[in-house]
Amino acid sequence: GVGTVSPTITVTPFWFSRADIRPSEYIPLWWAVYPPRRKDFEWVFELGYRDAGVWCETEREMHKGAGLRTSSSDSTNNGE
Repeated sequence: GVGTVSPTITVTPFWFSRADIRPSEYIPLWWAVYPPRRKDFEWVFELGYRDAGVWCETEREMHKGAGLRTSSSDSTNNGE
């Protein structure tokens, strides 16, 4: 989970889960069985993309200065 260094990142489509990356907004549970309309599907995709980005930035900030490489550019600018 957030706050621990783990080789596993958990991802879920359900907003009520304790996974590392989960929707930040309500997603109807029935969409797991009955796919949403294309417009809604595109919204869910974008939401997931943003939520993953937020998680990555949060992890980067939490581990800044801990000696962990957080991006390929860190090797060229000494982690700054």
